[in-house]
Amino acid sequence: GEVHGRNVAFIGSNLRSACRVQSFEGGLNFSSTALLPFQQLTVQIRQTTNRWRGCMCLGIMVGRPEELRRLPTSATMYGLDEDLKTQGKDFWFLSADSKNKTHIIHRNGSTPYETTASPFRLGEGNTLGLLITNGGKLYFFLNGQNQGLAAENVPLDDKSPLYAVIDLWGSTKAVQMNGLLSLRDQCRCIIRRSLPSDSDHAKDAINALPLPKRMKYFLKFCPTMLDDDLAI
Repeated sequence: GEVHGRNVAFIGSNLRSACRVQSFEGGLNFSSTALLPFQQLTVQIRQTTNRWRGCMCLGIMVGRPEELRRLPTSATMYGLDEDLKTQGKDFWFLSADSKNKTHIIHRNGSTPYETTASPFRLGEGNTLGLLITNGGKLYFFLNGQNQGLAAENVPLDDKSPLYAVIDLWGSTKAVQMNGLLSLRDQCRCIIRRSLPSDSDHAKDAINALPLPKRMKYFLKFCPTMLDDDLAI
């Protein structure tokens, strides 16, 4: 995106591939546009280094990046404590400590988060992703697998949009942002964003649509992207 850390350089003209050119920090990068409900962002690790420990962080921040008075050096606990918190920003990040324990770092501290694989050990070719529902629930994905509910009550407000934050930290040197969703899933998201956030009312709204049963089922359940935790 247009707002990024001092050590970030982009590869190519589409700004989808980024690398950290020096040090182990200064690799923050924000999405160029705000995230919408049911819009999945996926980031693939393209290059790693054995010189530093730790791994990339992925998460969201409430508010426009250009409104930050100063840019944090990293999305790790220390960078956030010193910068985003003092600037009154809400945020949620998937991170891992040196013991391979995964946490969700947020404004009020950190919360343990069980994952099938530690982001701390992710190597080249692995992917991290995130998705927010229209009910304000945040989910993370490791190599396409939903890791379960990470946070609830994420604010969805046009005046305070949500932006993705990618931190090229430690051993993660270069990543590629693989865009959002397929055309099929994007159509599904457009319809789902118009539905009530309450699951019972959403089901009734889908059942009332003049669509074939298979399409209604697809709107309710999307096994290619969401597991049962996200089914309405």
